[in-house]
Order: sequence, then C-alpha cells, then structure tokens
Amino acid sequence: MVAVKTSATLLWSIKLSRTTSARSVNLYATPSFQALIVQWVILQLAISVLTINGFPLIVSVCLLCLFISVLFQRKLLPTPLHGVIDLDSNQFRIGKHQYYYQRCDVSFHTWLVIFELKSGEKVCIWRDSVCDADYRHLLVMLRTQKTPSTMAGR
Repeated sequence: MVAVKTSATLLWSIKLSRTTSARSVNLYATPSFQALIVQWVILQLAISVLTINGFPLIVSVCLLCLFISVLFQRKLLPTPLHGVIDLDSNQFRIGKHQYYYQRCDVSFHTWLVIFELKSGEKVCIWRDSVCDADYRHLLVMLRTQKTPSTMAGR
C-alpha cells in the first residue's frame, strides 16, 4: 500500500513539474544584453584589425563600412527572437505568425539556442532574454525531441 502511494505521489509531482512535461514551451523574450555585448566586441575587433594592419586609409574605411552594414543587417549573427513565443515540436509562434524550424543548434546553450527555419533563415533565443526556468524548460524540450540534429552540442 505504501509503494502505491509513493508512486502515485511521484506521478503527481511529475505532472506538476515544468521541466519533465516538455511538449511545449511558452516564453516571453526581451531584448538581450549579451547580444549587444557580442555585437560590440565583434565590432571592436574589426576596428582593431583594420587599424593595426597596413591597409591604406580609404580601403580600411570601406571595409569597416561594409562590415558594419553586414553586422546590422543581421547576417553575421542570427536574428534574436522577441515577444511572446510558443514553441512546440518543430514549430513556434510569435503573435499570429507561425514558423517551422528544421534544425536546432544547442552547441552554445550556455549563451543561446539557434533555430534554422525551413526558409533557411537563422533565429536565436538568448539565455538572458528569458527567465532561467523557461530557458531550462526550453532545453529539456529540445533534448526530448526525436530530431537527431536537434542536439549538436550534447
């Protein structure tokens, strides 16, 4: 009788746990401070490389302008997601828009999770843009999915 009560209690706690019932995740993502720091560091490194090397000034300015335009067009880093995000298996919704992703890269899960959409575009969720419990729930959901390419950094 005790074993039945213990297993029933365990099942009840599993049903209440946010991290074990990982079928979908609801997140609210805010702008990321880490993303701004990473962009600033990349820009500073580019400026340092261009000023240290022996390129003529006009070539350095042109290369710097080209690099800044690529950086701000979000071609260097994946586009960060903002707002209310509902993630299910291989899809997520932001407001009324629905997107399907074909691959998810969690190699850098300490900082961000990168999703490759079926259109080829890459988007990401930065760790500091959502609360810790929701981010852990997201990682558990991605680890339990059946897609083999989901966990590149296990």
